[in-house]
Amino acid sequence: DVATTLTAIDLGGSPLGKVGTATLAPRLAACTKLSHLGLASTRIGDAGLRLITSALLLAKGGSVASLDVSHNSIGDDGVRALVTGLKSASASAGAEAPAVGLAKLDLSWNSFGPRGGRYLAEGLKDTAVSSLSELRVSWNGLADRGARALGEALASNAALTLLDLEYNAIKDEGAKAFAK
Repeated sequence: DVATTLTAIDLGGSPLGKVGTATLAPRLAACTKLSHLGLASTRIGDAGLRLITSALLLAKGGSVASLDVSHNSIGDDGVRALVTGLKSASASAGAEAPAVGLAKLDLSWNSFGPRGGRYLAEGLKDTAVSSLSELRVSWNGLADRGARALGEALASNAALTLLDLEYNAIKDEGAKAFAK
């Protein structure tokens, strides 16, 4: 069965939408060795990200190392669903198990704002996403409030080595949060 041998799937540019994502999500749970999922520009939106999060993180125990959901009109609610899923997967793994293995997350070119930035910051502060080393959130609407929340979260997250914040309308106030 190919589902048990696949390590990477990239469907970037395929207009999956809600229906395609609803069809794909349950099948992803069967991909036991999947470490990379590329869903850039697939029109999944918030509802699709919720389905993908549930399939990959909850059903698979969080073994996906790289997730690209850039350019998908994901808003604040989608980011909240992702962070909640990461925390749930980590909690269900138990105290003795390692944290969720997501190392690279690309949320660039979506539509979340400062509230989504605060949700991400909450996740970065939690041990649930302590393995995240790359976070790409360029071309969203984080502004100063979202940047401030992320900057404060970095104080308690030693694993993050790349944070892409390009084109988020971050001004002096937001930039100061990274100087601390």
